[in-house]
Amino acid sequence: MLGSISVQEYYAAPERRYPSPSAQRRSGEHWKARVGLAFVVILTLCTAAIMFRIAGMGVGSATSAIRGPVAAPAPVIGLIQ
Repeated sequence: MLGSISVQEYYAAPERRYPSPSAQRRSGEHWKARVGLAFVVILTLCTAAIMFRIAGMGVGSATSAIRGPVAAPAPVIGLIQ
């Protein structure tokens, strides 16, 4: 048993999967990163706006329930509409 210990062979690290930033600039592919970043930023801002809108509607309905019904405005007499 002790004599059958196997040693794993060393394999060289594979080539880099993604080019370095300087290689991206040389090849003109840095626009992909910028477009991706812009997409993520815009998506985040839109999601935040939707969440704030939903939260605002929730706060508005909660405060209106606490305040009670709103009285109708008084009619304006004497004005021609």
